[in-house]
Amino acid sequence: MIGEAARRIISADLEFTEKYPALELEGAYRMRNALAHGYDTVNLQTVWDTIEQKLPHLKAEAMTVLAGMLSQQ
Repeated sequence: MIGEAARRIISADLEFTEKYPALELEGAYRMRNALAHGYDTVNLQTVWDTIEQKLPHLKAEAMTVLAGMLSQQ
C-alpha cells in the first residue's frame, strides 16, 4: 500500500520528492514493484530490515510533512 501511495503522490506532484526527499517515495515504489511483480529475487532479510528500521522513520517523516501541510491551510 505504501509503494502504490508513493507512486500516486509522485504522479500527482512531480516536485514532491524534491521538496520532501526524506520520505524516499521512489524507493518505496521500487520495493513495491519488486515485491508485487517479482522483478528481482526478494531478500526476506531486506524486507524485514525495512519494516523494522525504515518504516518508523517513514511514519515520522510523513507525520511531519502532513502537519506542515495542514498548518499552511
